Amino acid sequence: MAPHEEGGLPPLGGPRRPDRGPGEGGPIAGGVDGTIVNLYYADLAGAVRFWHEGLGFPVAADQGWAVLLRLAEGSFLGLVDGARGHLRPQPASAVLVTLLVDDLPAWRARAQQAGATGLTPTEHRKDLGIERFFCRDPGGYELEFQRFVRPEDRRTFHGGARRS
Repeated sequence: MAPHEEGGLPPLGGPRRPDRGPGEGGPIAGGVDGTIVNLYYADLAGAVRFWHEGLGFPVAADQGWAVLLRLAEGSFLGLVDGARGHLRPQPASAVLVTLLVDDLPAWRARAQQAGATGLTPTEHRKDLGIERFFCRDPGGYELEFQRFVRPEDRRTFHGGARRS
């Protein structure tokens, strides 16, 4: 008898959509529909200026002391007032937020204009098959803007056939 038939958890995953291959969507990990990564700020207004006004991510929901931004389909970033949220801002963050993008120079310029600090030169990592740069947002969170260069990785991480 399968574990889920004995009162345990149902099997992970589910039927894959016929129009999608491995790594291209469909049910994963028990039907997760999306993700929200929450970052906690002492200055919520400054974080909203950076992420929404500066980088241009649209507001999906404004809950007053938490603002949810749409990064991509099913992917959201929560900007949370550190005085009211579940966690508190920390003096040093152990979080790295990686944003997968196609046009690194354009995103670098946008991040610089938005007020990002600690901008690094664009790095080409042939061993990883990526190009990337790093910076920090107003709350001190480390950001990595990254582009996969290998065709098989681009299909998996950059939306498949939509992009070259």
